[in-house]
Amino acid sequence: MKWSGKYQVAGGIIAGLAATELSLRLAFGLGNPVLIQADSESGYRFQPNQKVWRFGRTIKYNQYSQRSDTIAPQKPQEP
Repeated sequence: MKWSGKYQVAGGIIAGLAATELSLRLAFGLGNPVLIQADSESGYRFQPNQKVWRFGRTIKYNQYSQRSDTIAPQKPQEP
């Protein structure tokens, strides 16, 4: 069965869009956005306890929506 030229062009465009979508999701992490929430004081803030991979880097948000390690509520006891 021979495909006409218009079906080949349409198939090529669809395949190109699918390849672009997959590469943006897998190579750059754009399929998993950082979640935000409304805040009455600052307008918005990032949701706490997130771990997201974007643009080759891992972004972690702690329980206070800050980009740092988990913060202990008490200062650790020194020996």
